[in-house]
Amino acid sequence: MFLQKESCAVMKIIGLAVVAFVLVAVQQAAGQDRDAAVEQVLKDFGRPASTSRVSMMLVHLNDRTTDALFEAPLKYSLRAQARAGTMFYVEGTADGAGELNTDFRIQQGQDQYQARLVNISNFAKGTKLSAGDKIRGIIAIDKLLTLRQKIDVYYGNERVTFEFPPNVVAQAGVK
Repeated sequence: MFLQKESCAVMKIIGLAVVAFVLVAVQQAAGQDRDAAVEQVLKDFGRPASTSRVSMMLVHLNDRTTDALFEAPLKYSLRAQARAGTMFYVEGTADGAGELNTDFRIQQGQDQYQARLVNISNFAKGTKLSAGDKIRGIIAIDKLLTLRQKIDVYYGNERVTFEFPPNVVAQAGVK
């Protein structure tokens, strides 16, 4: 009888170990799927940009990108805002010391708009950066631009062009 109880306890431990192993494997697979989804989103909707002081990635915010890049409840708020206006997530690193240039403009066709900035980290006017400092923020305009036409984002004298093929536009969940 003692051996029966002991073997039951061993079987429970083995069962729990198997369940834990399966859960870890599922979490790792989910993490890999998430990494692959983020990588694809960056390929489809992101563009690199750099100046003499900052290297960054700009990502158009829409239904697909907010889901891939942000966690709830923030992603729901950003998704709603991105449906009403045009927004880009900006993430980068300072390559040298200096003040952050906050002159972002967004243009489609002949219409150009001065972007407003949302500071997440080191992304405000007058921010002093040192080499290696991380920046994160959002640039936005109140007008919803179509993804079916070229969008240019100007950062000082630099221009980043967003042209999306129809299959990418369809993923965005916007018109």
